Amino acid sequence: MKPQSFDRNEHVYKNEAFAELVKDAIRFFNGTPVHALPPPESFLGTGVYALYYTGQNSLYKKYAELNRLSYSYPIYVGKAVPKGWRQSRASENTLSTSRELIT
Repeated sequence: MKPQSFDRNEHVYKNEAFAELVKDAIRFFNGTPVHALPPPESFLGTGVYALYYTGQNSLYKKYAELNRLSYSYPIYVGKAVPKGWRQSRASENTLSTSRELIT
């Protein structure tokens, strides 16, 4: 087998439909309600979440100012998954009854 030079473009997945799907998911995420922490009541579920800072701590002053009028600059984005998810042991029922995000 003759060695070939590495061409990165041969290893990058490109699909305009996928890009539009991601853009749509981000639009949806940005349109979801923002809640204070800790939440006033317990809730069920798992999913993607973002933390936005609006307090007075000088370390996060830049973000507090940017987020003063709209929540546009998260300081953290993460996801909460039900127990067993990483081993493919979660059921559809677990996705809507899990409390992983607040435990």
